[in-house]
Amino acid sequence: MKTMRSIISLLLVLVMILALGACGGKKDTGDKTETKTDAANQTESADKPAGDAGSLKCVTLADEGSGYKYDSVTIGTTVWGNFITGVTPAENDGACSLVFDVVFKVDPDTKEVKSDILEDWHFEDDTTLVMKMKDGITFSNGDKATAEDLFYSYSSHVDRSSAYTAEYGILYDECEVVDELTLRMKFSQFYSAFFTSYIIYLYDKSWCEEVGWDSMDWYKPVGSGPYACTEYVSDDHMTFVARDDYWNKDNDPVLVRQWTIKYYGDASTLFMDLETGAVAMAGIGSTSDYERFLGESNPGYDIYNGSAGVCHVLMFGFTENECWYDKRVRDAIAYGVPWDEFGEIVLGVTYQPAESVVPHDSPEFKAVGTYTYDVEKAKSLLKEAGYDESNPLKLKTVMMESPYYRSCCEAFQFYCEQIGVEFTFELKDISATINDWMTPGAGCEIGFYFDNFGSVDGQLVRSIDWAANPYGSTWTYIDEETFDKMYLEVAYETDTAERIKKSQDVQQYNYDNTLCVPFADMTFQVGYRPEVFGMNQIKLGVMNKDYYNLSNMSYASAWA
Repeated sequence: MKTMRSIISLLLVLVMILALGACGGKKDTGDKTETKTDAANQTESADKPAGDAGSLKCVTLADEGSGYKYDSVTIGTTVWGNFITGVTPAENDGACSLVFDVVFKVDPDTKEVKSDILEDWHFEDDTTLVMKMKDGITFSNGDKATAEDLFYSYSSHVDRSSAYTAEYGILYDECEVVDELTLRMKFSQFYSAFFTSYIIYLYDKSWCEEVGWDSMDWYKPVGSGPYACTEYVSDDHMTFVARDDYWNKDNDPVLVRQWTIKYYGDASTLFMDLETGAVAMAGIGSTSDYERFLGESNPGYDIYNGSAGVCHVLMFGFTENECWYDKRVRDAIAYGVPWDEFGEIVLGVTYQPAESVVPHDSPEFKAVGTYTYDVEKAKSLLKEAGYDESNPLKLKTVMMESPYYRSCCEAFQFYCEQIGVEFTFELKDISATINDWMTPGAGCEIGFYFDNFGSVDGQLVRSIDWAANPYGSTWTYIDEETFDKMYLEVAYETDTAERIKKSQDVQQYNYDNTLCVPFADMTFQVGYRPEVFGMNQIKLGVMNKDYYNLSNMSYASAWA
């Protein structure tokens, strides 16, 4: 059992590291906005686009009577990839969302779990979930979607050595296709973030098995979603045209006939095209671009400032340095860093302070408190723990070479010097960092963590993944028995109200015992042209600065 968990955890961490290295987040629908409009204008923007969309290069208005609002819309992205999800974080979810239906999605305001393809889902017991599909779902090749396809959408990740669904705890050998439209899923322990942590796209099992995973057909895949990929030019653009035979078009028709996703190798070039109107939407790649937006009186575009549903957290590498088992040492670090100042240094104008290990907009949030900057208190605690000028506390770590990690390490090093702590760090490439994060004794005694996959509903287990997992990376594990027990109860709680209560207990316990230090709510920024999109379309479609659910933005209900 330990061997299997070790393998699964390794795969999970590899996915996490690659995602961080790619600076691409996923699976979060922001629900907090910060734009340069007042509340009344935001409401109006949600109902109808403003300005002259017809004058922009990124959009073509549809002919009257066509049934569409726009004949074509172009958006920009710095994330290119494929339609085979889960193997790497390289797939473009904007493209996938157009071609494939998703199993579950979450309302950005209410956090309510929804499904376009399921008629019903319910628990028979704590480890058995029954899902009943809608009748009449068809793929673009004419195949009817069945419970076999639904099961394959999960199990195929295992078949192709993807760790995408590993943390769900699915017991695949015990799952059962009950009838054509009904699937009974069995779990070792039901993971509370099953519905929300990762997007699962509905795959056509027979088509996938026929073409295989290495087929060129995956550039224009078969799916049950509202669009078909009609053009795929590697590292340049993809074009998608609305399907006339989309199975759900009468229930919720699409108002954009054609989408073009244009790839940019450089974020600054993409931002300039947003400014000039060459693209209708773009992730904001730097805080300086966002800062410039805030300083302009009439930029011609707006920026959606969304919560990623997770926090930036300082993690203590318990098993890498025994000093962390002494609460006085953890407290010294917590009080020895001015976290507001630290957050502003690292995150700039996007910094939002944290008051718990889940962000403010999470249904689980509890304002447990913050640590007041006090250099003398920090020094006193270190002295009590046996560290002074003749025997300084020495810490080291290895992080990836990126602006984020460099800023974190340099700022942390400066504040450590003020309290007599000797902190050293190395910044390495992705592969070398992966090796060190997975190798006991490699020198990762402290770390700066954020789950850039995000959390659509702000769950605790997404802010501190692997906190109770001793088989993952060396520095994310919190080796404290009571915490581990409490954390796992949250992770496997099926009742939402009970999960929230237990999560708040964990948040308080974490703060009281200084087991990790959250220092900022994680946010992301996406720019858009208000002549094309209203706030409601952006809110429903944006998952992160690089990942979008474009089908959500296409549906007529998004303009309702």
